[in-house]
Amino acid sequence: MRLTAKATVDSVRMEMISDMPIFIPPTFAEQEKIASCLSEIDTLISAQEKKVDALKAHKQGLMQQLFPQNGETTPRLRFPGFSGEWDEKPLSHFLHEHKTKSDGKCEVHSVSVAKGVINQVEYLGRSFAAADTSKYNLVKPDDIIYTKSPTGSFPYGIIKQNKNPYNVIVSPLYAVYTPVTKYLGYILDSYFENPVNTNNYLSSLVQKGAKNTIQITNDTFVSKSMRLPSDANEQKKIAECLMALDDNITAATAKLEALKAHKKGLMQQLFPQFNQ
Repeated sequence: MRLTAKATVDSVRMEMISDMPIFIPPTFAEQEKIASCLSEIDTLISAQEKKVDALKAHKQGLMQQLFPQNGETTPRLRFPGFSGEWDEKPLSHFLHEHKTKSDGKCEVHSVSVAKGVINQVEYLGRSFAAADTSKYNLVKPDDIIYTKSPTGSFPYGIIKQNKNPYNVIVSPLYAVYTPVTKYLGYILDSYFENPVNTNNYLSSLVQKGAKNTIQITNDTFVSKSMRLPSDANEQKKIAECLMALDDNITAATAKLEALKAHKKGLMQQLFPQFNQ
């Protein structure tokens, strides 16, 4: 029995499923060969998934060592040549809002937990921007964006650095800041990658309005104090360490996606296709 385009999940009855044709290999030997091949690929995928998870866990553990913990004034892990306490100052000391609006030349971008600052059409499949984007905020390379939009494990919004080497524009609802150095911006991006760090920083600043809307001014966002490295050389050392680790995570993730795509393509070759 063939399902029509109007059929829905709820309308699929057991007898309809049982009547659907399924192609299977005619001999046990061929079944065994195919199963063995797929099992080997699944083993590779599982091992690669564990590698990606291990790298991400390593980064989170490293971040805890690279930042002072509650009640501490210095990180537990320090690069050679650096000493002294980290200064505790309002985030406004490290981030400055430039308030530049769209120049009419840049593409609209969204901000994603997993993908960072990404072209809106590429990420969401279509544009959700207003017809007139002249009031959209310009985001320069290395700028920090605070979204003010609750999502998943980030109920107070997400904080990301624009790692694209070009200007973009984002919704005027987002706040955009330039860090004192691009390296400090990278450090903040990595720090706020952890939902616990983001929620701890924002929870006392944000007021929740009707329909769970976030109420916080751009000045209030940077009013809370954080303990961060003021030495630009130390910022560079920490950021370069995190960049190298992120490169490893990106490469491992790309390999994982390639393995999954290979299995999907292989399945299409191993099984007969239904005639349309």
